[in-house]
Amino acid sequence: AAVRARADRRLSQRLPVSVAVRQEVVATQAHPAELHLAQSSDLGLGGMRVWRSCSIDEPMLPRHTPLRLAFQLPDDGNVLEVAGEVVFDRSLPSSSVRATGVRFAPLPDDVRVRLQTFLKDA
Repeated sequence: AAVRARADRRLSQRLPVSVAVRQEVVATQAHPAELHLAQSSDLGLGGMRVWRSCSIDEPMLPRHTPLRLAFQLPDDGNVLEVAGEVVFDRSLPSSSVRATGVRFAPLPDDVRVRLQTFLKDA
């Protein structure tokens, strides 16, 4: 079990990856649908952190808000689409820059394999 735990931790590590991300907020009772253009700062099999510009008074995205993300890996022209949820949404103090932590939902096999390959080779 210890070996497996180590492997799981390694798989969930994030690498610094900066790519453009289309972040679609799926409408819920707590938050309306939105579309953001964002930039990633890290990426792993379990999720990514994205940054976007917004007005200082824009409401924070509630934890567990469902998202759909679309992005291209730096070495590939194919668009990857993943579902996920908000883990945190924070703005920098007195700033119009917002950081959102996203946990991916279970990835489709083709996307998971593509991400694994990219992260292993990066």
